[in-house]
Amino acid sequence: GHPTVPSNPYPPNSAVQVPLTPTLDWDSKPTAGTGLGIFFCNVYLGTTPDPPCVVADVLPPQQVGPLIPNTTYYWKVVSTVTDYGSTTGPLWTFTTTEGVSVEMTTWGAIKAMYTAEQ
Repeated sequence: GHPTVPSNPYPPNSAVQVPLTPTLDWDSKPTAGTGLGIFFCNVYLGTTPDPPCVVADVLPPQQVGPLIPNTTYYWKVVSTVTDYGSTTGPLWTFTTTEGVSVEMTTWGAIKAMYTAEQ
């Protein structure tokens, strides 16, 4: 039957410190029905509340990126079953990290400090 509304997003809605190449995941599936429709999802992702479609005809999970560091992204999923139509999920957001290089540098500095003391 028709697809269920996409839910249970990963990263969770309003998540912060999301990696720059995140793997997006969500729950959505066709409801029981007799049709032989093909199920697929389109992922909309961008920096505005009306994001463009970035990946089409996929199933979860789906890796995206690389994204811009320290930026809030809006995303939603439209699930489709051919012969039954589409269901649009809610708009979710997440904010990316400042970038891997910054974290690695900080960790390296902390590690060096501890090593020097011993």
